Amino acid sequence: MEPRQRTALITGASRGLGLEIARLFAREGTKLVITARGERALQEAEAELRQLTEVLSVTGDVSDRSHAELVVRRGLESFGRFEV
Repeated sequence: MEPRQRTALITGASRGLGLEIARLFAREGTKLVITARGERALQEAEAELRQLTEVLSVTGDVSDRSHAELVVRRGLESFGRFEV
């Protein structure tokens, strides 16, 4: 599957390793669903990544089951599926 046809869900995407992984996928054109606990940092990451690809960000903690379900649901509503 071509990178531009893929969608990736990345947790901890506002900084550190999560953000670096998101950047790598974004450079390939992979659509991103990103999540992290810090709203401001996640918004900044989203703004940066949107320059490269389509991005949906959802602030919250994926260790909370309801947030994890929300991220998946919103990602599927926006992009239809996940490959990564």
